[in-house]
Amino acid sequence: MELSAVHDIPDQKERVEKYTEWVAERIAANEVAPLQDLASSMVSEHRGGAGEVLVMLADAICAAPASFPRKEASRALLGVIEDLSSKFAAAVHTLQLLLSGLAETEGDIEGAAVFHSKASSVCLDTKSVEDREKIDTLLKAASLFVKCGKASEAERLLHDCKVKVKSPFKPSQKLLYNQVNAQVLDMEANFIVAARVHLQVAQDKEALQSSQITQAAQIDSLSCAARCALVSPAGEKRDEMLQALCKDDRVDSIPTASLVRKAEQHRLLRESDVAALKAAVTEYQLPGVDHAVAEHNLLAASALYKNISTRELGHLLNADAKAAEKTAASMISDGRLFATISQVTGSVTFASRKDDAAADEQVEVICDAVQDLQAKIRVA
Repeated sequence: MELSAVHDIPDQKERVEKYTEWVAERIAANEVAPLQDLASSMVSEHRGGAGEVLVMLADAICAAPASFPRKEASRALLGVIEDLSSKFAAAVHTLQLLLSGLAETEGDIEGAAVFHSKASSVCLDTKSVEDREKIDTLLKAASLFVKCGKASEAERLLHDCKVKVKSPFKPSQKLLYNQVNAQVLDMEANFIVAARVHLQVAQDKEALQSSQITQAAQIDSLSCAARCALVSPAGEKRDEMLQALCKDDRVDSIPTASLVRKAEQHRLLRESDVAALKAAVTEYQLPGVDHAVAEHNLLAASALYKNISTRELGHLLNADAKAAEKTAASMISDGRLFATISQVTGSVTFASRKDDAAADEQVEVICDAVQDLQAKIRVA
């Protein structure tokens, strides 16, 4: 049957059925141009039931056999209806998801992410796509952007997922959200929060019991949590994370187990430990290793020494005296280290409690005042 004859069928239900048969024939014959003609006709001539027909057409292309040029057909149809996505959102959404899947299969992850991002924008602005499907689209787009190293794009999509979609997540969606969010936080160097979310995924018993995640994937998340914890700023939050990791019975099965236990015990990390850590971390974590180790060793030193010269401290931190003093000053300022620095003696005095550090500061102020007074007396 010719397309014009199908257009002339007065009953809409019968007409849609004939469109479906006609589309199946065109797909069987590997013909793309007639499908584009159908889409153009439905749009330009404002035919009744255009939305329904275009959705049927998009679904038929998705279900077409591998021998059919689905990419060419999808692009051809989008060329007709993409600018009208507000009217034909469901069809545009379906075709963009198909192109994303085809790009991912071909190894074009960035291309897949772009198509999925477009599909996300389309589905957010329409009621013709259910909330659960919107969440799936947004989360998949975010995960694709993570794979191609675009954390800011992934973060935007996760935000939209939380803020712009009102329906609650299914358990599987919540799991995927946490997995992607942990990776985004890691890429943005928010390591301590990333460690917490990775550990949450690793210890999600309900997800494991319902086969939403495998034991191997949870071990991988546990390993990610350990790496993030090891490169996190030293202090109470890091200590709590390291303790939580050491309480997990599976921790000895991850590559950084010995480093985790050594760090949790506040033992000094030596050059060999630093080399092992650098070999284990990701490219996003590598720039933070030296600073994290320096802060860790500073806290470890506070457990071994009552006071230490900044030069000796620099030796422990693999840094010069000035850099060691700067690291100590930063941690003291942040409340992560209880100590006082004397620039007069070039030393750091550690305190077991904040109150002790405050008392030491008061003593140092008095000593400085006495020295100033002595200098004035000599001059007089």
